Amino acid sequence: MVAYQLANRNKVSKVFCLDGDGSILMHMGSLAVLGKYPVDNLVHVCLNNEAHESVGGMPTGAAGISYGGFAEIAGYKKVYCVKDEVELEEALDKIRKKDEMTFLDISVSLESRANLGRPAESTKENKEMFMKHEGVVG
Repeated sequence: MVAYQLANRNKVSKVFCLDGDGSILMHMGSLAVLGKYPVDNLVHVCLNNEAHESVGGMPTGAAGISYGGFAEIAGYKKVYCVKDEVELEEALDKIRKKDEMTFLDISVSLESRANLGRPAESTKENKEMFMKHEGVVG
């Protein structure tokens, strides 16, 4: 929603919101809210690898789902689903030329940097820290 606020305040330039497919799946309501209150300079980009990459590449369980289809139903004015570099360049060229809220679903491979940070604690340790209020910010 921060991207929405930025786009709403800054009508001069396009605002790109980068999202993972796992994140969109977990926060599906954001598509409905954004579709209901469109901002013409917002481009919502879904990096779709069919996994929760930030926690080790666990499959989302939603392989083959069209997030672009959800965005379209939610009310995004333009939706592009791309699978390769050529399609991406074509979609970006169209996005540059028009001001309308857009959803861009990009199929990407399931790989990441070797030094990408991962949670070090087990789920049990996280639960126990949460229960003890350890590590709570604020």
